[in-house]
Amino acid sequence: MMRDMAEWPDLLGRTYDVVRAPIELLGEPLLDRATPCSEWAVRDLFRHVLGTVEGFASAIGAPPVGADAGATPVERFDAAAARSVAAWRSVTDASATVSLPFATLRPGSLPP
Repeated sequence: MMRDMAEWPDLLGRTYDVVRAPIELLGEPLLDRATPCSEWAVRDLFRHVLGTVEGFASAIGAPPVGADAGATPVERFDAAAARSVAAWRSVTDASATVSLPFATLRPGSLPP
C-alpha cells in the first residue's frame, strides 16, 4: 500500500521529532566544531538541516519566514518544523503534486 498525501504531515512530524533530539544538544560552543566533512562545521550542517525543513514548507506553499537572531538552534528548528507540518496539513487536494529540488512527490509515491 502506498502512502496517501494525508499521511505526509504525520510522516514529516515523526521525522522532525527524530532529527530534533541531537539539535536539542546544540549550544553556541558546539556550533563552531568541525564535522567529519572538513568543509562543514556543525553550524553549517544545522543550517543545511534547517534549510531542508524550510524547503519542505515552502514547496507546499508556506511563505518564508525570517530567522530570529536571538533564537536557539532548537527554537529555530521547532519553528521551522511546526511551520512545515502546518503547511502540509493545509493540503486539501489529495491529488496534488509537490515539486522539491530533488524529487517530485505524487500521490501514492511514498512506500508504506
